[in-house]
Amino acid sequence: MKSPNMWKLAVIPALLFLMVVVILPLGNTIWTSFAKPELGLGNYVEFFARDAYVRILVRTILTALLVTVACLLIAFPYAYLMTLVGARWRLVMVGAILIPFWTSAVVRTFAWMVLLQPSGLVNQALGLFGLGPYYLTGNLIGVLLAMTQVMLPLMILPLFSALASIDRKLLVAANGLGSPPLRAFRRVILPLTVPGIVAGSVIVFVSSLGFYLIPQLLGSPRQQLLSQLIVDEVSVRLNFGIGSAMAVVLFLATALILLSARKFGGSTETFGSTNVLSPRGAETLSGRRPVALVIFSGIVGMILVGPAMVLIPLSFTNEASFVFPPESYSLRWYANFFSSRDWIEALTNSLKIAGLVTVCATVLGVLASFGIVRSRSRFGRWAQGIILVPRIVPTVIVAVAVYAVFLVWGFTATTTGFVMAHTALAVPFVVVIVSAAVKTLDPRLEIAAQSLGSSPLRGFCRVTLPLIWPSVASGALLAFITSFDEVIISLFLQGPFLRTLPVLMFSSIQDRIDPTIAVASTLILALASILIILNLVFRKDGQNIS
Repeated sequence: MKSPNMWKLAVIPALLFLMVVVILPLGNTIWTSFAKPELGLGNYVEFFARDAYVRILVRTILTALLVTVACLLIAFPYAYLMTLVGARWRLVMVGAILIPFWTSAVVRTFAWMVLLQPSGLVNQALGLFGLGPYYLTGNLIGVLLAMTQVMLPLMILPLFSALASIDRKLLVAANGLGSPPLRAFRRVILPLTVPGIVAGSVIVFVSSLGFYLIPQLLGSPRQQLLSQLIVDEVSVRLNFGIGSAMAVVLFLATALILLSARKFGGSTETFGSTNVLSPRGAETLSGRRPVALVIFSGIVGMILVGPAMVLIPLSFTNEASFVFPPESYSLRWYANFFSSRDWIEALTNSLKIAGLVTVCATVLGVLASFGIVRSRSRFGRWAQGIILVPRIVPTVIVAVAVYAVFLVWGFTATTTGFVMAHTALAVPFVVVIVSAAVKTLDPRLEIAAQSLGSSPLRGFCRVTLPLIWPSVASGALLAFITSFDEVIISLFLQGPFLRTLPVLMFSSIQDRIDPTIAVASTLILALASILIILNLVFRKDGQNIS
């Protein structure tokens, strides 16, 4: 394909797929909000006329705002220290970000349930100071703590990217003009970090608006958030009209935030373009490393990694409880996991679905990446915007939309339905990562290969693909973990004979005390660690090639 117009054809498969699986269902949700049970504005009138619904909406917005502010205050010092340390320590700090990011949301939520229980580590630590025990679950406090920890990586990475791009000469000039470090930070660094602050805040705020797992497992029905109300109306009461109206209200709130971000220097593309796999920093910024900053960042690192690590010893407990630390140890729960038909089937289903999603998302994503980059037109930017929709729109809205349409199409409780929905979520990650690699390619290499008699396909396989394969592999790994970790859409699509591992874990956490959940969590942690190592290997190979 030599013509930019020809490259547009490469985007068509991904666009058509997402139009059918995501855009069409979202349009159907909007229509349903006006059409059921009868045509008109009745659902919206009912929503805003009921004080309980309005309070839930306000509570959702305030919760998202509190989480965003907390993440910004905690993440900024950590990201700033990442620019002051050398490559080795920076790698350690990035690892502390990637471990929770790649760890299942169900695992992290379960870890916080263990930590915040009356006999958990948090209350034990408070007891050392003569405080507590406090009830930190079943209320908004536990929800805020857990959501802040889960959202931290999404705030740190854009901040680090903005801080690492600052020219060190600006700080040298400020110091040369007699500006003290604090003033230089306030007058030079902080203004230049505004795009990162806006991007991180938008990502965290929008993600928090649609958060479901943590409020459902750690919160209280009396302090319900809008995402929980939407799921109840659609999946429990089958009230698609009012549920769709709630989803549209949440979508409008999201759109308002994104438009505001563009006005203040952010971009909707940033929401999907944060490279969570291997954030590349610039040279180390000039500056001292204050002891207080190092200590604070060390505590943040432990907060990022610590909760999930608690589950490893818990998986070896000999008791049928979540008491930590365990009083005695055994392998009984590992034996229970590997001898249980339900757990093994759920694990097999997750691996099979994730494997199929990886293939589909990688093929669609790679083609779309070349089409977007090589078309060099507004069409490419327009196509990229559509492809990023599944990551911009809160997942609970996508779940409701997909569920309503898949019910009619007969795709619920089927492998096909799972693969289609999960692929829609995974394609944007592949596109973001591979597009960045394609932009660095020199098109003249392909032209040279063709001038030597190579066909376009052979030139692509022999020249282009080897140059971008580390990014393709990273995108494929992230597609796999996106599918393997997905919970909300899977909760809607599950059937009595088709459940994924995260869905079974979610159900088990709600229904009973079973340390087998800790075993499943430990296995997922092991899988995430392997994927992180593989990704680092691929990225290193890619840097060596370049």
